[in-house]
Amino acid sequence: CMMPFELIELDDQGIYFGTYDDENNTTYFLHEFAPGFLDSKRYRIPETDEISGIPAGYVFTMVRTPFLQPGEKIKLAPAVFTMYEGDWHEGIKPYIAWRESWYKQKPQPAWAKDADCWHSILMTDPVGTIGYTYQDLIGVAEEAKLNGVKVLQVIGWNKGGLDGALPYFETDPRLGTREEFKEVIQKIEKSGVHILLMCKFPWADVMTPEFENEIKQYTVKDFYGKNELNEFSGYQTITGSGTAGSYLCPLSADFRKFAVRQLESMIDLGVSGIQNDQIAPGGTCFDTAHHHRFGESRCKGAVILAEDFYRTAQQLNKEFLLTGEGPSDQMSQYYPVGYMRSSDYCYWYEKHVPVWKYLNPDMLFATCLLGWDDREMVNQCLTYGYIINYEPFNYKGRLKDIPATVAYGRQALELRSKLADYIWHGRFQDTQGARVTPAQRDHGSYYSVFQNRDNGKKAVVITNDHAANPITVRVALPGKKARFTIYSIGAKKPSVYKNACRVGPRSLLVLVEQ
Repeated sequence: CMMPFELIELDDQGIYFGTYDDENNTTYFLHEFAPGFLDSKRYRIPETDEISGIPAGYVFTMVRTPFLQPGEKIKLAPAVFTMYEGDWHEGIKPYIAWRESWYKQKPQPAWAKDADCWHSILMTDPVGTIGYTYQDLIGVAEEAKLNGVKVLQVIGWNKGGLDGALPYFETDPRLGTREEFKEVIQKIEKSGVHILLMCKFPWADVMTPEFENEIKQYTVKDFYGKNELNEFSGYQTITGSGTAGSYLCPLSADFRKFAVRQLESMIDLGVSGIQNDQIAPGGTCFDTAHHHRFGESRCKGAVILAEDFYRTAQQLNKEFLLTGEGPSDQMSQYYPVGYMRSSDYCYWYEKHVPVWKYLNPDMLFATCLLGWDDREMVNQCLTYGYIINYEPFNYKGRLKDIPATVAYGRQALELRSKLADYIWHGRFQDTQGARVTPAQRDHGSYYSVFQNRDNGKKAVVITNDHAANPITVRVALPGKKARFTIYSIGAKKPSVYKNACRVGPRSLLVLVEQ
């Protein structure tokens, strides 16, 4: 359900597959070569239309798993299949048209719209290492504010540390008292830095003493009625040891009540919001004791839990912000900020493409900067309108650990502030609405277009990722002879565009329509 559609493209033609399902049923996309490989040593694929008289080719299947019981009937959501000419902007139009019929962003805190820079910091890890105490956060926040950071995401602040003792979120007495933590939070919030507490509700730590008697009843059961047990957080140690967990079922109303009580406790601390990790679970649950169908989609429960969290936050503090890692489109109505990783060669893609920002220009996305000279990621954040989220030493370090990245980021934030009506509050259009030659996303340079929501004028952001080579590009707006003012990171004065412009290596330009 996190991917309600897929595109298959070749050059300027493509095929759209998807479902129009507002109930969040599980859908799988299956990719196969038929009838199989030519040889099993090198896994060669047939280049002919048939082999041994059998048709050969690429097979794409959309699979639904309703798990019907005897005598039961269910109506599946429509499957959508359409062909298109053009790139992915054209290909996703069927989804955009359907999405507009139901999507409605809930009102959110005004302060969140200007929070364009975060610092994420880990206090304790799942194997007990203490990095910072509650009092240490005061110095961390002071350093953050000096460098233009507006949000401090605090990870591992709770008993059990990162991914430990879930789904309980209590303060850790080793770090200080609860009252001490509240006082620290109050001081930091008054300084102008907002605090987000990281939490996580998709699974439970089975080593928590209360697991057997209190939490196990809410866990996901597989087809055979067994708990699904997985190891988590092994990335913190060489041996891979961390916490062992069972997935939780948000379809259980009793579990959602438990989760809401945990949220209420966090709101009581006085923070500005939460960052709810891994909030869009896949898969199904077969435990009908949770009062749902046999083999029901967990995503349905995740959306209901998002509604419960939003309603609770509105009742207790309307300025409280819900942010989450990878919210599905339905969940993003309640979570207007998404935490993600947008580096190239990340997960299954070679080059990051800002599809979800294009689909939802009003949504904010915080992406991770880990590098010691991370100009390319800073440039990406300005090009796509992403939140800069510093995570030195994989969120265990301070900003002073990555001075080159932070210095460049501070200059970039100054430029974004100067041009905020265009490249921050403006409407993100990806590459639509301007023509930049020869910039191409897969050739080391790329660009995006923002439109000022008040005057309708555009800004074109051009990035050159090449390590040593400058590029020269030409910019045009279709249907008009436009003039541009050129801004760059760190430059004292803008310049005027004349027929073409030069973008230096590892640099970025913003061309604002006059």
